[in-house]
Parts: sequence; C-alpha cells; structure tokens
Amino acid sequence: MGDDWDEHLNHALFDIRIRPHTATKFSPFEMFHTWEMRFDPHETETPEEEAFLDEIDSADKAVEERLGKSCEEMIARFETARELIMEKASANIEKEQYRQKKGFHTKNLGKGATVKEGMTFS
Repeated sequence: MGDDWDEHLNHALFDIRIRPHTATKFSPFEMFHTWEMRFDPHETETPEEEAFLDEIDSADKAVEERLGKSCEEMIARFETARELIMEKASANIEKEQYRQKKGFHTKNLGKGATVKEGMTFS
C-alpha cells in the first residue's frame, strides 16, 4: 500500500460501516439509517463470515421475538406523547396569539376596545 493508503481509505471505511459489529449486532450504517445496506450479489463470503452472519440473523430473530410487543408498545406511547405535545403546543400558540392581539389592540386602540364580538381587551 505504501504512500497511496489514502486512496483505499474510503473503501475501508465503507466496509467498516456496512459490517455488523459484534457488540451491537448491527452495522453503523443500519443503526444510523434504520435499514440494512445490501451487499454486492457477486461478493462471496468465507465460511467464517457466513457462520457469523447466520449467528447474527439468529440473534436478531430472538431479539425481535422478545421485543416485538415491547417495540409496538413503545411506538404507541411515543405516538400518544407526540399527540399530547401537539395539543399542548396548539393551545400555547392560541394563548400567545391572544396575548399578542391583546397587546396590539390595547396599544393601538386603547383599553376596553372591542374589535370583534366577544373580544374585549382590558
């Protein structure tokens, strides 16, 4: 390799990023993008690599079985929390819009001015 190591760096980094790590059982690519990078169909794997990938597949299936319901529950809680946050945010926006309108009308029209029916600012 010698002085041209930098020409091989991207290939090495790509290989590291698409290979599952032993600790996480996921590749960095899959952890970041949430989907698995597809390998070149012409690439052949050594028996050790095939055994390693089979082991990862078995571990993935076991984890999916154990966590399947937990994941669904977490997603449901997340969606519920997101809906509550959106409701609270909408209410806060309405309050802030009212406060800004009140300040504008009080400043420009004076206290007690009625702009629309039911909108008296004091």
